Amino acid sequence: MRAFVIAIGALLAVAGAALPAAAQTQPKQPKADVKKEPAPRAAAQPRGDGYRERLVDKLPYGSQAWWDQMSLEGRLGTDSP
Repeated sequence: MRAFVIAIGALLAVAGAALPAAAQTQPKQPKADVKKEPAPRAAAQPRGDGYRERLVDKLPYGSQAWWDQMSLEGRLGTDSP
């Protein structure tokens, strides 16, 4: 039993030493230095059909529409209903 445990330990040591060498077989391709600009966000203005944006993440930060929506959602801290 003792010889079996030693043999398994030796086998694991040899296998562990061989793994890092075979982990990457192809070299990494360098990434292009291209900076992508985010798409422009539309202003939160009501449309002709009465639609109003309800996602706070899409409203301009700090605008009156943003404050109104945060108040409706109860996300203003202690001032919230």
